[in-house]
Amino acid sequence: MSHAIILGYDGSGCADGALAAAAAEAARTPGAMVVVVHCYEVPGPYPTPVGLEPPPYLGTWTDDQHQAVADAAGGITEQAVARLQELGVAAEGVTAEGRASEALIREAAERDAVMIVVGTHGEGMLAGALLGSTAYRLVHRSPVPVLIVPPADHC
Repeated sequence: MSHAIILGYDGSGCADGALAAAAAEAARTPGAMVVVVHCYEVPGPYPTPVGLEPPPYLGTWTDDQHQAVADAAGGITEQAVARLQELGVAAEGVTAEGRASEALIREAAERDAVMIVVGTHGEGMLAGALLGSTAYRLVHRSPVPVLIVPPADHC
């Protein structure tokens, strides 16, 4: 039986703390695997006034922008997987477009995961509610336990 641990990873120092916690949990359990999930969102083109079409070059620019962001996100995922493998932990990566909390919950359900591990940047309750905290959403919506790793000084 697979022991899947879902790791939300954004490449920040706070995410590095979560990576270490996920690796430690995986090391305690034979057959465990850490699934690194990195999400990204590509901003849409600037809106145009009602009734006006965007310039024709904007479509190409946004396609190129989308590809560059997707490529960078894939690189972040690959780096995290490589770090886990260097630590002797079985790992694989998933790079997804969209909201992180939704992708983490979806991946946990698909893999019948035992937990989700994320770092937090340490926003207060009000800032997290206004700005949108992935950790906050996970605590309230995840079907599996969530380990939230508190921020270190370098986050």
